[in-house]
Amino acid sequence: MKEKLEKIHDIFSKNVSAYYYVLFTIFICGFIFFINSNSLFNKEMASTSTELNTKLSMDSIDLVIKDRQYNPNNGLFQITFKVSDNSILKDINLDFEIRERNKPTLVLDSKVNKISDSDYIITSYINYAWETVSTTIINSNVDRNNIIKVYSDMKDTTINNNLKEKDLKEYTLEIIENDIAEVEKNIQLLEQSTIEKQEEIQKINDNINKLEEDKKYQTDSEIEATNNKISDYKNKISSLEINIKSNNITKEEAQEKIKKLEEKKSNFK
Repeated sequence: MKEKLEKIHDIFSKNVSAYYYVLFTIFICGFIFFINSNSLFNKEMASTSTELNTKLSMDSIDLVIKDRQYNPNNGLFQITFKVSDNSILKDINLDFEIRERNKPTLVLDSKVNKISDSDYIITSYINYAWETVSTTIINSNVDRNNIIKVYSDMKDTTINNNLKEKDLKEYTLEIIENDIAEVEKNIQLLEQSTIEKQEEIQKINDNINKLEEDKKYQTDSEIEATNNKISDYKNKISSLEINIKSNNITKEEAQEKIKKLEEKKSNFK
């Protein structure tokens, strides 16, 4: 591209007046600036989607993307954040800006739905074939230059043909239901973990029984080595049993959490 521009530059400098030469030079400079700026924006927007449930940090604030949806019928884009503040400040003041790859310099109109200090739902209408949405999160309590940018690629965004804007009560119920579903999923993972550990304990006990049987036909030195193996196995069982106990305690706490969320849900109906 550089060689082509130099060639065009030579042609115009030899064959046109100084006036047109100046105009052409201004045009070329503007053209190069336009190409470079768009290249910069598109390079930024080329990032892959920020993963759901991955913790991002800014100052004392931690946040994760819980969900992103799009309704192609009405153009509604929705992204949900869970936020926690580790500072002594009671109020979190976050601003959000949404841009799209095809129009990188344009900040799209968006609505910030603050459901609670820890729950935000951001909506925006994108009524064209979009590729990647960039959401900029700004902490208004501190330097506005300290930001987080997250990306949502169309292919990683859930298509929901029934998605529509809701009022605060409806969004609150949606957040509660999502929290309940997440806790229930965690309980399932804990139960699966417990089952796997119990199966592992059973296998270890089978190995111990086999080793005990083998000792009948071993020498004293072999029996000593076998006893060491059995001792290691028993230590492993103790460790697994501690993990199972921890899983059960965590499961009970999760079940209590669901109970509280169900109560909260009932109060909003």
